[in-house]
This record gives sequence, structure tokens and C-alpha cells, in this order.
Amino acid sequence: MTEEIYINGVLMDQAEGKAAQLVYQSPFFTDIDNIVSNRTNSVDFPATPGNLRAVEMAQLPEGSSLFGFRRHAARYFRDGVLIFVGYGTLLTITPSTLRFSFVWGNASVFQTLFDNKLRTLQGDSDYVTWSEYNVKNNSRFCSRVNYGYAAPLGHPYLPVSEILSKIMLRDGITIDNPEIFDEYVIPILGRTADERSLENQAFKITYGELLRKSQGHYAAGYVFLKPRAGYDQDLAHLYDSEKNNGIYNIDGIDKITLKMRHGFQIRTIGCPQSTYSLFRVIAVDEDANMSNPNNRYLKDIRLENVFSFQPDVQTYDTKIDIWELQEDVEYELDVPDYKYIVLLTAYNAQEAYIQSMGELRLEYETDDLVLPGGLFPLYYNLPDWTESQLLKNLMKLEGVFAVCPDSQTIHFVRVDTLFENRSLALDWTDRLMLTGGLPSEKGMSLSGFAQVNHCKYAEEETVMKNCDADILVDNETLDKEQDLVTLDFAPAPDDYIELYTVEGGSVTDAQFPNESQVDLYSTDLEDNLQFKEDAAARVLRYNGTTEQTPSGGTRPVITFDRLEWRSVLQRKYLLYQKLVRHPSVLKASVLITPAELAALDLSVPVYSYTLGHFYAILKLTTKSARVADVELLQLSGDDD
Repeated sequence: MTEEIYINGVLMDQAEGKAAQLVYQSPFFTDIDNIVSNRTNSVDFPATPGNLRAVEMAQLPEGSSLFGFRRHAARYFRDGVLIFVGYGTLLTITPSTLRFSFVWGNASVFQTLFDNKLRTLQGDSDYVTWSEYNVKNNSRFCSRVNYGYAAPLGHPYLPVSEILSKIMLRDGITIDNPEIFDEYVIPILGRTADERSLENQAFKITYGELLRKSQGHYAAGYVFLKPRAGYDQDLAHLYDSEKNNGIYNIDGIDKITLKMRHGFQIRTIGCPQSTYSLFRVIAVDEDANMSNPNNRYLKDIRLENVFSFQPDVQTYDTKIDIWELQEDVEYELDVPDYKYIVLLTAYNAQEAYIQSMGELRLEYETDDLVLPGGLFPLYYNLPDWTESQLLKNLMKLEGVFAVCPDSQTIHFVRVDTLFENRSLALDWTDRLMLTGGLPSEKGMSLSGFAQVNHCKYAEEETVMKNCDADILVDNETLDKEQDLVTLDFAPAPDDYIELYTVEGGSVTDAQFPNESQVDLYSTDLEDNLQFKEDAAARVLRYNGTTEQTPSGGTRPVITFDRLEWRSVLQRKYLLYQKLVRHPSVLKASVLITPAELAALDLSVPVYSYTLGHFYAILKLTTKSARVADVELLQLSGDDD
């Protein structure tokens, strides 16, 4: 037998008579919580000059090579047949030996998914306006799920199919049967604003209105500027339209940024061209008393700096003066000691108004939450998981395992596939080395199981309904019980996201007569709205029906129904449970060629006429020449 191992394209020198031991590990019936992969046991290379150059002289104590801290591309040939393409890792170096290990298959494909976060999938088009209309009508929102308060505080969701499409596009991998996850959706429980959302929800005046002229010592002759309802944006409600007193409440804000865009115009009648400021920001008391000695000028924008002046411009039957901004301007104002400000403009003008050719923005530091009416970044508010973490959770719910036929492809299979593939079974009747027609060993248990194996959701203290269930193994020699599968999702029974925050006291029936309303949003004892920012992730599903929206359209119905573990086990794990309840595991040796190793598909069973059964390959470990040790699970529990 000959073998060749290439690391980063370099053929390594190998020791005489020491072949790599290859371990093929079935994804079935191993630790459900992990992605298993094919691998080698440790492989020793002699410390020849060529091999030392290949590892960038990593043996030198004073060297700065990072070779031992990285994964490296690897190819393995046996008798001229390409057996695998994967990754190699340098484990140790001695004066005479370089010790490596190699993996291929699942670990190769999933490595990118281990490294990439879901939230980094956020793109320029992945926003939805968080409005009451959209909560009621947009297909991005699920009306049946109660978050604790009425629109517009319902949250959007993302279909898993859309998330997987983004993952495949970005990471350059292929999931060749993603449709098995099409029913699942991820409700978005966060509401963190990204940079674009924060910029979008700033206070904006593009039209504006003028309230009255001020009379005080600090601003006599100026006009109060207020937002124009229906045209300007004030999502944080800085301006109290009911009081309509011209002041803005900035209590709790430490810094505001005043921005005016090129082209912003103030149009006036009778405003003299002078060196007075055309725009002024003043901190005032709550009554906007301009003569109060505690008032403070925060910013003046003077004519000679940034505005051009166009007098007597004819507009319809009126001549006006136009003050137009010639460049973008931006001013940061520290305001931690102030609660109220006024915006003043148009000194000594008879009349004045804002022209919508530009924009005045007042940006402010907030708690980084999306405000109702703002832009909701969808992917930015997914759970703080890697892509592989999402896939592993979905695999558990769907009862599937990953098989990677090449370094760029993932195919999901369930235990049922082993039975479906019996027509493709490999005939190992003459390959298995039996003694007197019997294997070398027979066992009655699978590693990793107890008598009672709990399948659980993540705990959430407010969820009182039990959505967990158990897989039973009939073997009194095993440990009594264990947690077999625990999802990172919490349940949402009855379609409620049951999370709440109450400060300063306890929840009483008088305060919250309907417990289902005490969810992602709640109020404290002073009726201030509370939002739980660290909510456990949830998963929901399409139930195959649609509902009519108030606007006359339709959208899919989203629900938690059938996602309780009892239902999942009945629908997705039926054959799995039968196989693990009374397993029969055989150990033997088998003859296998390099070509057969290269084509080995662990989702295809083998058959032995001598033993009279189909078997799933649990593990295959190559030895010398063309012999391998194999562990086989008898495929019983079906209809044969």
C-alpha cells in the first residue's frame, strides 16, 4: 500500500511502514448536540528538512511562525486514489517527529458556520418600518403571537428559509435540501438599533412651523421653531404637541448633534441681512421663560459662516428673502445638565417658514433601541448565535443529521434514510470477517444514552407549561436519566412570548388581570413601559394557513403548535426511538479497498446474508493493508 499526504499543496515525507489510520464516524446515534466528522488518529511525519520547511520551521524556539495556530488544507491519497480533502492541524513537534491530525467531511464544511455570526448577515435591504400599520398588515409580523402589548409593539420575524439562503450566498456553501426547514421562523425578540436605524430615527424637520416670537432678553425677536405634524419626524416625542409651548424635552440625554444639510432653507419676510445669528439653540426652563437667568446659549449659527442671502425672490404674489445653507454643518452639544431646549430662527422677521429642499436633524444618544415608527434591522436582532448554532438547533427539532458529500455541500438526513436506502445497501456478506458465522463482539447498548433521555427546551422562568419529553431506552444497566437534547430556544406555548419585568413590587391580579399580557413588554408600578432586552430565543412555525389583514391582504399564520417535544418525537423521531430502545451493535473486521473508502456513504446501510440483517455503519477504522474494524447497528424496529 502506498499513501501520499499533501499539506498546503506540499507532499510530506513519510515514515516507512506507518500508514494513517482513518476513522469514519457516522452522524447517526452519536451525540446529537455535536457535529461529528471523519478524522484520522494522530499521524507522525519524520522531521526531515522538507517537512520542517513545510511547517514554516515552527520547531524553532525563537521563531514567529503561526503555523501551529492555524488549520491547513490537506489531501490524502491511498494507492493513487484520492480518499479525502480536508484540514490538517499540527499537534506537537519533537526533535524527530511532527505529529498531525486530519479531519474531513462535516468539520470542513461547518468550520465557516462555526466562525460566522447570524447578526452579521444584516444587509442594506433587511429593514422593516416598525409601524402600527405594518404590525397589523405586513407579512413580516405575526399577529397571533402576543408580546404583551398591542401594536405597534408587535415584533417581526424571519423565515428560516431566508436566513439559510443568506448563509449559503455569503459563505459559498450549498445546503442541498434546505426545504426540510421551510416551516420554521425565528421571532425577533430584540429591538436594538444599528447605526442606520439610529440615524434614521433622529428628530428631523423638513417643513416645520413657527410658533411665536420670543420676548425675553436672551432671544428677543426670534421665532420658536416646532415640528409640523404629519411632515416632520419626532419618534422619541421630544416635542410635546399637547403643550405646544415651543420647547423640547431632552431630559436624560447627554449629547445632541445638530445637523443641517446643504440646501436647507429658511424663507422669511422682513428679516434683515445682518451679522445676527439666523439659527439659535438655547437651554431654557420648563416654561420657556426667555428672561430666566439660568438660560444658556448652546449654539448660534451665524449668517456669514454658512448661509447665502437671496433678497426679494418673487414667490406667487409675495417677495421673500431666502437664506440657503451652502454646506453641511454639524455641531455636537453637551447637554447633561439641561432638561429643555428651544430652537429659534429668523431674527426680527415678520414671517418665516422652512423650505423642504434641505433638512434639519437633531440626533441624540439613546439606549440604542429601535423606536416605534423607526427602521427595524431584522438580522441585527437575531439571537447572538453563530450560523452553526442555529443549524444545530433546527437539526434537533427536525430530527436530522448532517452528511457532507464534499467540502462545500451539506445534506441533511434522518434515521429514516437508512431504511429508505436499503435498496442501495452494500453486500458485505463476503467482506465481513466472521468467526463461525459470528461477529467478534455483540453489544446491547449505544454510547451516550441513559434509561430516560430528556429532550428539553431552554428554561425561561415565566413559562409554566412543560413542553419537554423523553426518549426511553429499555436497559437497566444504564444510568437512570440524563439530558440528551437541550435546545437554545425557549418554548412559546399558546403562542405567547411570556416574559415580563416588574420593578418595585409584585404582580397582582388588579394590575395584570390577564396573565398573557405580562410578556415581552410590561409596566412597572408607575405604569412606565418596560422592555426585556435579554429574552431567550424562540422558534415558531407556519401552520399552513393564512389570515386576512385589516388592509384586505393575507399573510401566513405563525404558531408554536406541534413544536412541543412530545409532538416532535412522535413526528420526527419515531424510528430513531425504536432503534435505540433495544439496540444490537456488532463489531467485526471488514475487507475494503481504497476506491470503496473514497466512495463510502454512511447513510447507505450494508447487508450480510450470513447474519440475515441490514446494518448501519456506526464507525469504521482502517488498519493495515485493506482491512478495517467496523461497528454496525442492526436496523430493526421497522416493518421487516
